[in-house]
Amino acid sequence: MAILYPNAQEFKAMLQEKKTFFADFFATWCGPCKMESYVLDDLDKIMGDKLDIVKIDIDKEPALTEEQFDFDKDAAVDALAQLVRCKTVSNIDPALED
Repeated sequence: MAILYPNAQEFKAMLQEKKTFFADFFATWCGPCKMESYVLDDLDKIMGDKLDIVKIDIDKEPALTEEQFDFDKDAAVDALAQLVRCKTVSNIDPALED
């Protein structure tokens, strides 16, 4: 498992597979998104064998972004929208539960 950069078609196929992954909808020009990328790199190091991290560039996939979140990408990119598919991280690794 790794950090993946699927296109819209590949992302939709992943949703159909009902496979667990963490999706980060980001923009290359977004400061908070850049800062968050370090956290995702660390998450990949810690949980990379249990969880795929999927990064969607909202400028390359605007229709997918709007479809998944029903918002204007430019107005809402600072919301740092993430999507966890199928399972929560705490269900993947019980040691992470509060």
